[in-house]
Amino acid sequence: MFGRKRKEVISLQVFAYECSGCGHCVKRCRRDVLKMVNNGSCSYATVINPDNCVGCGNCVNVCNTHAIELITE
Repeated sequence: MFGRKRKEVISLQVFAYECSGCGHCVKRCRRDVLKMVNNGSCSYATVINPDNCVGCGNCVNVCNTHAIELITE
């Protein structure tokens, strides 16, 4: 009822080389868009369900390393 309107999401990317692996973005996302993965030497966030993204920007706001890029219309 009083929720945020869905924004048209053009692009959502997590740059693994910038990601610190803290997981704050994954915890903050209520729509299961992001997931932590481990490649054997490090952990980082990645986009797994881009169609669930509503463009709220919560993940971007909690990222200390600016590893997430969200482009909305």
